[in-house]
Amino acid sequence: MSSIRSREFEEGAGRPERFPSVRSTFGTPAGHTTESGRDDRDGHDRPDGEAADAAAESADDEGWEEVRLPALGIILDPQARAGRRLVWLLLLALSVAALVYSVHERLGYLFANPIQMNVKLLVNRTLYFPDLTLCNRNAFNLTAVELHFGQMLRETGATYADHRLAGYSRRRPTPEHGHLMMAALVGHRNRTAADVWRLVRHRLRPLLARDQSPHGLPECFFGRGVQCFEVGRWREVVTVDGVCWTYHNNNSMKQTGAYNHLYMQLIDTEPPERQVFGTPGFQLLLHEPRDDPRLAVHVGGLLATPGQATDAEVLLEEVRSIPRPRRPCRRSAQYALSRCEADCFSRVLLRRAGCALPFMSAGRPCSTPETYRRAVAERERLLRRWSGARCRCLASCDYVHYDHIVDKIRYERPTARTRVFYNHLFFERRAEEFSYSTWKMICDIGGSLGWTCSASILTVFEIADVVYAKYRARHTASRRQ
Repeated sequence: MSSIRSREFEEGAGRPERFPSVRSTFGTPAGHTTESGRDDRDGHDRPDGEAADAAAESADDEGWEEVRLPALGIILDPQARAGRRLVWLLLLALSVAALVYSVHERLGYLFANPIQMNVKLLVNRTLYFPDLTLCNRNAFNLTAVELHFGQMLRETGATYADHRLAGYSRRRPTPEHGHLMMAALVGHRNRTAADVWRLVRHRLRPLLARDQSPHGLPECFFGRGVQCFEVGRWREVVTVDGVCWTYHNNNSMKQTGAYNHLYMQLIDTEPPERQVFGTPGFQLLLHEPRDDPRLAVHVGGLLATPGQATDAEVLLEEVRSIPRPRRPCRRSAQYALSRCEADCFSRVLLRRAGCALPFMSAGRPCSTPETYRRAVAERERLLRRWSGARCRCLASCDYVHYDHIVDKIRYERPTARTRVFYNHLFFERRAEEFSYSTWKMICDIGGSLGWTCSASILTVFEIADVVYAKYRARHTASRRQ
């Protein structure tokens, strides 16, 4: 019995195996000993060229059996039918193409920086009151202009006719006559345009009507019976519309309502027929302390008109943006879009006029009547068709926007009664955030790998590891050769 078994074993030793092993399919790994007892990797008993070729051939065949990709075993199996291998190769190519398209689409979506805006309505215990810039729409005081113009005529011996003012009437002045007198003051006593604007400006306290108390206090209150001068401060600012004033209150607001915040009675001492430097009324702009009202007060804000009571409810909106290539913004606590646009307006006007008006931060000041008239005319033309888009100023990433709801009714006095207040302590926060992150993209690519190639992220690293091993083996073989 033992002899029969040994004979059958010897006869079967030369037959090919019915089911080839993984080793016979993909080749013998490098460094293993073959049946002949020789190490193929080291190439003993072979010439150097044959050893290098054997090492390179072994490097081409080894390692792919470790990659867990279903179609790869059939494609690399030399005993599989050619048609079957071709079909699976085509299916694998289509799957890889679908995977590449999916990855490309996800990468494009990631680099597009998709943004979603989260809007929250929050309540706080206290809120800060916005800065308020107040401008008289009748930019200059005609009485002061006439006073200084008369002094100039007496000093120079000139007449009204010498300045094209022969038909001037104090009762019915015209805007042209007012601007001619203003321009004539520029250059007299070496005065610049800034000096003249300061001489003929409106003063703040005369614009505030007096109350009925024995002391005749200005009707400017912040809270019940508290003068606005006691809890805040006014400062002069020079804008495109003349000299204005900005009110700043750094105290936090704990109470709300129309009677707890800013209350003013505004009046122009000039009668309407003598308001030749603008129209009756007052322009009010609510803004952040870091904002620059030089240009913004002309294009925004609310109007308070004599004979009307204007109630402005303040709405606070906090905006937080994310800088991105398509919509860049600037992160800086000192930067303000309004200041950038005002500087841009000044630069454009300086190029056209050749001299600087008082609100401009740079340039040679206008110091003669001719240059002043030309600069004022250019300012009016530029304001009529001005757009901030031409400046290419970046928006601020984090800023506070103050909106308002205005309610107006008729008022029995010839003053512009104005109240600016918070009606509640709610505020709106608008915050941008990325709606698609890198981690979400990796998860999407992993899902695409699963349904296209029935693989995972680890399969990608396995393929990379095999490719690197083959490259290293070939590089080592070429160095030995």
